[in-house]
Amino acid sequence: MDTTPEYIRMCEKARRDLWGSLPIFSKRQRMLCVVDEKLGMWGGLVNTGNVERAIPVWEQDQLQEMLPMKPTTAEGMLTRMWDFWRMDVHKTVDSMEKLLLMQIMSGHGKVWNGEDWVIKT
Repeated sequence: MDTTPEYIRMCEKARRDLWGSLPIFSKRQRMLCVVDEKLGMWGGLVNTGNVERAIPVWEQDQLQEMLPMKPTTAEGMLTRMWDFWRMDVHKTVDSMEKLLLMQIMSGHGKVWNGEDWVIKT
């Protein structure tokens, strides 16, 4: 599970585009999130007073659920990720969570520039 500052920043910046893709509330209870720089489970950290500051920190299985046309096998997933990296990313990505989030955001027409998701040119 990637909990690096860069990945958390990527999740924070993606939140506005992906909020509707978040699992239903009951599934959020097991979701990792950051609130006021504290990492924990959604059900233990988030309340009505801080929900707007909560940053979801998506795990691989949650990201895979957000992919359109989900691969049905591990080989299919690896092939899809390899093709995406080879054609669109072209740089070192140090976690599958980052690579999956990059692919999801690519579907929204955005790429990560190291600080924010920007429109693909």
